[in-house]
Amino acid sequence: MTVLGKSLRSAILTMIILAAIPPQRLAAYQFDRASELSGMTVSEIAEISDSEPVKWQDEIMLRLWYRCLRQPRSEFERTLQFNDRPSPETWTNDTSNVRMRIFRIEGRLRTLRNLTELSQDELGTPAVAEIELASGQLVQVGAIAAPQLLPRNQPLDEPVAALGFFVRLSPPSDGLKDRSAIMIAPRLEWYPHRQQSSPLVSASHLKLAVAGFDLGLLDLARQYNRQSFQAEERPAFSEMLRAINRSTKTHPSEQPSPPVLALGLMDVLRAPDATIGEVVSFQGNVKRVTPVDFELDDMARTKIRYYQIDLFAPIGDGKIRMRNTQGEEMVFQHRFPVTVNAVDLPAKLIQESTGPVDIEGYFYRFWNYESEQSANRGGQFTPLIFATVVTPVELQTQTLDTWLTILLLSLLGLVVGVAVYYYRADWRRNNRLRQRN
Repeated sequence: MTVLGKSLRSAILTMIILAAIPPQRLAAYQFDRASELSGMTVSEIAEISDSEPVKWQDEIMLRLWYRCLRQPRSEFERTLQFNDRPSPETWTNDTSNVRMRIFRIEGRLRTLRNLTELSQDELGTPAVAEIELASGQLVQVGAIAAPQLLPRNQPLDEPVAALGFFVRLSPPSDGLKDRSAIMIAPRLEWYPHRQQSSPLVSASHLKLAVAGFDLGLLDLARQYNRQSFQAEERPAFSEMLRAINRSTKTHPSEQPSPPVLALGLMDVLRAPDATIGEVVSFQGNVKRVTPVDFELDDMARTKIRYYQIDLFAPIGDGKIRMRNTQGEEMVFQHRFPVTVNAVDLPAKLIQESTGPVDIEGYFYRFWNYESEQSANRGGQFTPLIFATVVTPVELQTQTLDTWLTILLLSLLGLVVGVAVYYYRADWRRNNRLRQRN
């Protein structure tokens, strides 16, 4: 069963379960679940007031910040499915029944500012995003993580989303004309959908966003570039697998995206920090293929199988010099090791696990790993590519061989034809001379 099929089955089962629960019991469960996830008692939730100014560093807010930090996203998604009032319109009246419930909102980001007064080692520097929903409702979302590429303290118009706790309403005296809703979320999600939406977004990033990837997660790839894999970057790794899975399973007409000029591997090797998330295309020789079963970071804990391809890519006559984590220089000539993750491979490549291939995909980051060459030397770096296309070069080679054969036979036929022509011409001339004599 495909990943999409498993997700659909999970959604259907959830709907059946919800339909079987009486409304009174469902409401009670939702409130208990909200209390459990937020770590607050029912009485504490009831005491929250919609008439006080927002203080992002007060006791209640701090507790929610840390709950967002320590709860996996799957818990928020699991709680969201039991919310029978997911529409933000329920916030405009009495909020006592929806406080601390989980909501997912989508809208346009208007402003973004860092909460420098809340900077802590564990929390980092959270941010506050002002989001306008399609209904016109304003929401102030406190997010532990917000995309670093989004400018701070200036007007914006970016498509964003957030999944987190609804806390309460704020009074108009907060500097806003109307009352706004207050939310706390683990991260601010960013899904730009057109080139002019941000000068900092490339066509490759837009294509990745069209596939459903939150571009804010690329901050994790930048943060851990040149390091071994970290548990904190699991959401980015998981969403990248989802994105390439959608790209390989969806027809281009169903998922239109802007044209992309792919980079070469040398572009990535020269500027790995500046090319994270870019489309790259190159050719390499497969050394081995390893199947990996991975559990996605979602509510259903969906398992997906991807293939880790270890290969060597030619780099011409030049040399690549890189330093490992211990500062030792490593020199690569003629070829460079590359790791490729793919969810869809030709059956022949899975069976043989060798041979030349063409690769096209997204450069994720450099990762550090141990090899025979780098044993006891702090490891070595290799670019990690999430591939959308893996094509064996065998078919192209056969086509080239066919044309070469035709060309050689044509040349041979021409030579034979010329030789026969001159032979017959000499024979006729000699025959005429004999007749005269």
